[in-house]
Amino acid sequence: MEPPAMPPTLQSIDLPLGPCIRGKVRDSWDLGARRLIVTTDRQSAFDRVLGTVPFKGQILTAMTEWWFRRTADLLPNHLLDKPDPNCLLVRRALITPTTKAQDGGHDRPLSRAELVAEGWVPESVYQRMEAAALALFARGQALAAERGLILVDTKYEFGDCEGELLLVDEIHTVDSSRYWEAASYAERFAAGEEPETFDKEFLRRWYVDQGYRGEGEPPPLPAALAERMSRSYRAALERLTGEAFRPDEAPPEERILANLRRAGLLA
Repeated sequence: MEPPAMPPTLQSIDLPLGPCIRGKVRDSWDLGARRLIVTTDRQSAFDRVLGTVPFKGQILTAMTEWWFRRTADLLPNHLLDKPDPNCLLVRRALITPTTKAQDGGHDRPLSRAELVAEGWVPESVYQRMEAAALALFARGQALAAERGLILVDTKYEFGDCEGELLLVDEIHTVDSSRYWEAASYAERFAAGEEPETFDKEFLRRWYVDQGYRGEGEPPPLPAALAERMSRSYRAALERLTGEAFRPDEAPPEERILANLRRAGLLA
């Protein structure tokens, strides 16, 4: 018996909205005061795109929207609308304070002193970002704990919109954060075992076991591993939200184009 075919995945999409900024996972278009962000199904690790994972974009978009709505009282975010399961319409901000190294590849690590001294962000704004990050993480840990999860660590991106500090990009997703299973953590820790996790660490370990550590061309992402990643992403979303994930299985490019036209974003 042949294994079931993989559902259609979204590698990328071309939209008649001007230049596209393509990241490892998200593509975005500048719409003036607004920005359209499309979260694809691309799977990255080691700063490389390895392949695609079924429904990953829908899951990350749903998770980001869920967290944005549960942290807006701590810090405003840039979310305006969700015209499609893979798309967010957001307020346009100038993102700060990350920058690229001169070699053009990786994000350059910057200390608080460097960020302020080099003029990336004023000291007063940095203090607000620091306070916001601590409050957001505390909220994230509390809500995760209610679902039997430990939010271990994460990253945040902030932006400036006409002088207003905003939370942007994504928040507490399994791409930007590590979640551990709370119920088994103490026992596994005492036994010297790795915690049960909901992030992509097992994917990294698989590649390391194949002898790949980020140099050169990576091995193709096997379909079975992509399916396992999809199940892990889905399990994390359902644990957090307490709701069953019902993916839209229509061909993603056709669906996105239709939904953006319906939302008045495309002619």
